[in-house]
Amino acid sequence: MFIDTHMHLNDDKYKDMIEEFLIECAEKNVLELFIVGDTEESSKKAVQLQKKYNGYKGLKIYALGGIHPSEVKDTEDFQWLIEMLEKKEIIGVGEIGMDLYWDKSKKDLQIKMFKQQLEIAAHYKVPVSIHSREATEVTYNVLKNYNTVKGIIHCYSGSVEFAKKYIDLGYKLGIGGVLTFKNSRLWEVIATYDLENFVTETDAPYLAPEPHRGHINKSSYIPLIVDRMAQIKNIKVEDVEKILERNTKDIYDV
Repeated sequence: MFIDTHMHLNDDKYKDMIEEFLIECAEKNVLELFIVGDTEESSKKAVQLQKKYNGYKGLKIYALGGIHPSEVKDTEDFQWLIEMLEKKEIIGVGEIGMDLYWDKSKKDLQIKMFKQQLEIAAHYKVPVSIHSREATEVTYNVLKNYNTVKGIIHCYSGSVEFAKKYIDLGYKLGIGGVLTFKNSRLWEVIATYDLENFVTETDAPYLAPEPHRGHINKSSYIPLIVDRMAQIKNIKVEDVEKILERNTKDIYDV
């Protein structure tokens, strides 16, 4: 069985193709999907999709809720996120974190909102899905103060050296389509560390793996990522599958 630990079926790009998308997942044995929120609206939509499609074609579908760093507002009170957790509609908080690629002017607000969501996750004892772009040091310096929180560093594409810092905090590294890109050095991270430190994801509809790069991404492409991991480690795909499944269960209590 394959697993997509981070995807956005709640994105409007899929509004006319959800069932087709899920059928392709079932056909490729991608049987567990984690729909991640990045705004209040998308988080609520993730919950709606989970309720509607969980069990469809034998798939297990889970929802997470949170505010992406690029979407933060100083008026946010997170009451809606707390209510989702109280009702057990979501199994984690995400996508949260830091993003200084597009706009550095909201750095302080991003840190504030990041910490607030981590505190909520800590209180409810749920995992987090962490976004970090052009903000590696800041992200790490925040996370190291929340040692009761576990989770996934979504779409990890950093250095071999910094990967160990996240691993030492107890995080798994989310590996997606970037691993298959010809100019990517992400293979060095896979080669250096034990497979027990990784989970698979797509970030669909973004970052489609080769040979689909540049097109809309799908969770059914997860086997392409696992196959590349197996090549790097020189072990059977089936063995990689089992390890990755166990890693996901280490993070999410499902």
